[in-house]
Amino acid sequence: MSPYYQKIIEEQSHRFYSRYERKSKSFRSTLISVVGLVTIVFVLIFYPYVTFRGTRYTLEAELKELDRNVASLAARLKEHNQLIETFLDHQETTYETIEGFNLEELPGAAAEHHQKMAAIKAALRDDPDLQPWLRGKAAGEDLPPSLRRRNPDLASANDDPCFWLSNKAWTHCALAVRIERLHNEVSSRFAYKRISHLRNELFVPLYKSLTTLHGEFSAWLLGTAPSWGADGVEAKESLRDHYSSFRNAYLDQIENHGRVIHQMRDDTSAELHGLEGQRKDTDEELKSVISRLEEMKNLRDIQTPFGQLPVGLNDLVLLFPVLLAAGFVLMASLFSETLQLRQAYHQMCRFLDPEEEILDSNHVALVAPVWIDPLQPKPHQAYRSAILALPAVIFVAAIILLLVNRLLWGAFMEEARLGQIIYAALYVASGLSIVKGVMHVYRALYVEDCTPMISVRFRKK
Repeated sequence: MSPYYQKIIEEQSHRFYSRYERKSKSFRSTLISVVGLVTIVFVLIFYPYVTFRGTRYTLEAELKELDRNVASLAARLKEHNQLIETFLDHQETTYETIEGFNLEELPGAAAEHHQKMAAIKAALRDDPDLQPWLRGKAAGEDLPPSLRRRNPDLASANDDPCFWLSNKAWTHCALAVRIERLHNEVSSRFAYKRISHLRNELFVPLYKSLTTLHGEFSAWLLGTAPSWGADGVEAKESLRDHYSSFRNAYLDQIENHGRVIHQMRDDTSAELHGLEGQRKDTDEELKSVISRLEEMKNLRDIQTPFGQLPVGLNDLVLLFPVLLAAGFVLMASLFSETLQLRQAYHQMCRFLDPEEEILDSNHVALVAPVWIDPLQPKPHQAYRSAILALPAVIFVAAIILLLVNRLLWGAFMEEARLGQIIYAALYVASGLSIVKGVMHVYRALYVEDCTPMISVRFRKK
């Protein structure tokens, strides 16, 4: 190579190195500014403010739900207290009604029925069509209309289920009929009504249990069941004893259910007290979060590599991902240019010193270092790559935090200067810019080589 071309190459090498130094200084200054500012803003402003706003929305929603639940439980408790008074009135009336039932009238009524049936049998014993009823074999069947027309005295026979029975069977049947009337009068106070869900919730279970008990006892009285379910009742006991056990079981169910209703009222009161305490705690927590947010809203003058941002805190939070993308793209561009200049300088050194007698590759890396140097060990490249990629990583984290804390729609967006669509477009453009910056860095590190053609051209000359 002639001295002339060697001088030109040396001059070009100095130019590449001078440009490399300027670009390297710009990159390092930008890296320190962007990474430092991004870290400070994210840790001290963005993350606390976004999470506080998200917590505020969550607490406000919880407080509204608690208010609704407290109001609902308070109304339920008030109605419950009124229904307890109603239940106590029904209970007292039921006791009076049942105590007023006189079992002593049955023997007299049985004797009167016996005399009536004796007269009917004496008068109609020759009628062959009536024999099944007169003998008690068709006691449960209705008398045909033709027989009722022929015997006017039997017109009411079908209205009395005990008409054709006699002796013990009539007594049991008559008692069953009287108890049924008594039960219908008493239980109707606890039956389902279309006026209150809570009333039905409290009273209907008692109505069902009373109806079951009455059905079991009536089935035993009418002979369709061998026994009934009251505890301590034996089959050999008298009818009076069976009725007394039925009455006691009936009244016990009412009294026990009254205790259940009172316990349910106490449980509702305890639940209401717990919700009121929870609402108070939530309200205090919400006030604390709002106070912290008010303190943070005073942070309005934020210095960035691009100067002071004349925006409020809400807009700064929404623009933060865009600023991250801009900072990363700037760093990626400066790094790529710095690396390309270092590659050109490296090639010039190899051209001037092909045998690496003066500067080998390691010396070049020391003389002209770059942030991520292909000549450095992989672990060194990895942690420096992580620092360079920090704005891009925080960009993703920032978008996720904004979404998780519901700040990209609703009340928060109403406080921002720009609309939701504009911010969405900015975020998409920022994401694409970050992807492009990553590709630019990747090509500079592993694909592009800017100087071999220069080296070849000078060798030919």
